[in-house]
Amino acid sequence: MRRILLMALSGFMFLSVYSLSANAAPTKQQKKVAYAIKNLKLDANTSKTLQPILMAYLTELKAAQKPYDDLKDKYKANIKNGSINDKVASALLTAKWDTAKKEVAIKEKYQKKFLEVISAKKVWYCFDLLNDKMSKIEGTSSKASADDDDE
Repeated sequence: MRRILLMALSGFMFLSVYSLSANAAPTKQQKKVAYAIKNLKLDANTSKTLQPILMAYLTELKAAQKPYDDLKDKYKANIKNGSINDKVASALLTAKWDTAKKEVAIKEKYQKKFLEVISAKKVWYCFDLLNDKMSKIEGTSSKASADDDDE
């Protein structure tokens, strides 16, 4: 009976991510958070605590990636046909390395926050799950997840 109740609560938490807005489709970030929480096999309280931290992490990470993405989009046609010049290439490289530095800083910052809620093992799995491709997240394939025994 207890297991059924836990499964029902887990299902409710998973579905609650999708029902943040009555008519709006879930965002890519919301899908990633739901996917990570589902595969980490967390209890309801831990899921509820971790969910806003995961959303903040993904939001901050996306903001850090935006300058490089915008620059890359600006020169998309040139990149595609191989006609970028040295100045553009240099700007793209600089933006890419700046983005990489920001991403590392954000990941280190949120690792500490995640560790306040879940074990190091689950933090590792969480970062791994959040890096899965959307096709996997939206598909039926399942990710090897953390063991149940350490929470």
